[in-house]
Amino acid sequence: MNKWYRLGQEFNKKFTKEQFFEILRNNNYTNALGCIGKDFKEKDYKKLCKIVDLPEETEEIHYSYGERKYYFYQGYDKRSVEK
Repeated sequence: MNKWYRLGQEFNKKFTKEQFFEILRNNNYTNALGCIGKDFKEKDYKKLCKIVDLPEETEEIHYSYGERKYYFYQGYDKRSVEK
């Protein structure tokens, strides 16, 4: 899979759902209500990698609006199902 998917998997390994959503809220990755996530940008990837101590990857992929967030959450949720 892509780097956003793998990043989501790393977040799942290191944080509970409560901790995960707290990180998203504290870093302004949710809307004003705190429940709907904003789309990620490439600069966010670097910041999120530092949070989980994951080496950054490079890709030559152009993502459409919402795809980064989609893949990130897919990686996060897939690990939850496998546990």
